[in-house]
Amino acid sequence: NTIGFPEINVTVRTSAQAVIGDTIKITGNFSSGNIYGDDTLQTYVVGSFDPNDKQCLPAVLTPHEGNSGTFLDYTIRFQNTGNAPANKVRILDTLTQKIDLSSMQFVASSHPSTIQVQGERTLEFLFQDIMLPDSTSNEVASHGFVRFKVRSMPGLQIGDSITNRAAIYFDFNPPVITANCVTSIENISKIKDLETKTNLLITPNPSSGAVVRLSVPGQTLQGAIVSVADVSGRKVKVWQCLNSDFFEIPSGALQAGTWSITLFGNGWTAHETLLLIP
Repeated sequence: NTIGFPEINVTVRTSAQAVIGDTIKITGNFSSGNIYGDDTLQTYVVGSFDPNDKQCLPAVLTPHEGNSGTFLDYTIRFQNTGNAPANKVRILDTLTQKIDLSSMQFVASSHPSTIQVQGERTLEFLFQDIMLPDSTSNEVASHGFVRFKVRSMPGLQIGDSITNRAAIYFDFNPPVITANCVTSIENISKIKDLETKTNLLITPNPSSGAVVRLSVPGQTLQGAIVSVADVSGRKVKVWQCLNSDFFEIPSGALQAGTWSITLFGNGWTAHETLLLIP
């Protein structure tokens, strides 16, 4: 006897809000008389990206923020996608006149590095004897980054933009030029400007995969909203705090990169930048 198995094909579209690394879970079940069955399909969002880039937070400033010398938080990421270890990585970053070079503050780097200013406005980050593995031999260890922050200069108007890019040199190879990193000046009406702004503590930061804890001194977090945005300002995650003292972002909830974390409480907001490294 031949047993027939009916087949039902279902096509669904992934949400436009999904990001690389998100989990997609689809559960199906059926019943016929006294026969019942169910199954779950779980997969992950995948995609391609350039591992060598420059990111900036915030992506948008109001004229007041721009002319008040707001810090711009830059992260330059690099990866050795060759077929042998890189002995040296050198990054050149020429800053626009719209940035106050004298305010530059080093934040962190993946490996020991030296920093110097070349000419009038070019930052050089040198990773000498880094011995960065190639991605084929050791994908996890083939990544690196440097993070710094600088203040904007006065004189910015609506429609202006602060644009930068970096050149990344692996040994004696031609430079890898990152895409432009842009912060635009826009006249945005923000309700949170009327609220109390307070400090958001993130530990550890940078983080390499551990659970990240958020806390706000002097504030109760229970009921507060946690909003996570990428460098373009696109919201990618939203949670609600259940604990009054802290909130923990689970390990693996966000991929490596620079994230803007904002907490919205009862009459207060708190913001900080989180850097996740591979």
